[in-house]
Amino acid sequence: MKSFKRYILSESNPIKLKEGGNAVNQVVRINQENVEATLKKIYKTLFPKLKLSVKDSGLLGSTGKKNPGGSSGDIDIAISIKALVKNNKDVYTIGEVFDHIASVSKRSNIDFKDMRSLGVISLGFPIENVDGKQPGAYVQLDFMPTEDVKFAKWSYHSPAEWESELKGVYRNYVLFAIAKHVDFKVIQQAQDKSGKMVDVTWERHFVDMSKGLMKGTQTRMSKAGNIVKTLKTLTKNEITKDPDEVIKFLFGPKWKAKDILTFDQAINAMFSPQFIHKKNIPVMSKMLVDSLIKSGYPIPKTLAKKMGL
Repeated sequence: MKSFKRYILSESNPIKLKEGGNAVNQVVRINQENVEATLKKIYKTLFPKLKLSVKDSGLLGSTGKKNPGGSSGDIDIAISIKALVKNNKDVYTIGEVFDHIASVSKRSNIDFKDMRSLGVISLGFPIENVDGKQPGAYVQLDFMPTEDVKFAKWSYHSPAEWESELKGVYRNYVLFAIAKHVDFKVIQQAQDKSGKMVDVTWERHFVDMSKGLMKGTQTRMSKAGNIVKTLKTLTKNEITKDPDEVIKFLFGPKWKAKDILTFDQAINAMFSPQFIHKKNIPVMSKMLVDSLIKSGYPIPKTLAKKMGL
């Protein structure tokens, strides 16, 4: 899966975080036919050692959502920090959460790589060879400890191949574009080198795929009072991590989180008569197109048709 480690963690960091192949050695893509049985083995063998139940976790991204004959690059599972702390008497901090997962991996003779700075620990887990095509093979299993499994499952959702041809990252770009232009407020202007007055500090909303809907301030003013290219975020405070509340704020009361899982669903809602931020559609659409082009993604037909491109 092209998972959230590689894709959007935040609007300001939408590109791949993990560029160079797999985190653990000698792992392969897992065939669609082997995913379900391998997940069951993970839940049966590793979860009891971690002192987790299946309800304390969430499968992320597109793993297991491929058409027959397809495959996924890895298996990404969000696991509850709260449950890990509650169920393990020696685990109190996020550092100890990662230590605990590493310890279980060692005791289970599983190859792993601790990348806690990226919020993930990767294991090489044996594939259940249901289709007979992957004997003795291992898949990369990525555990992502999170404070809110429900939000992680929604924010890092990727549709099945039969639901949409576009990855979940496309939908997230729509969320980013809408959030920025809801109640956008300029706080400060200054003259640029040409003498033109430009916006340099503003208040705006963000959708952070790890932290939820947020509000904060950004500036292009340096401490010396010069306009700089690098954008700096001064404040960023959480409003909500409830997926339904996020969608209600961005689109309106007509929609729930379950209604905005694909790019087409998000675009159709944005161009719907019930969309509550209609006056901002032009700037939202422009940001969306610019962001996709900048990141190297083709403009989807749905968006091109809506915008008359």
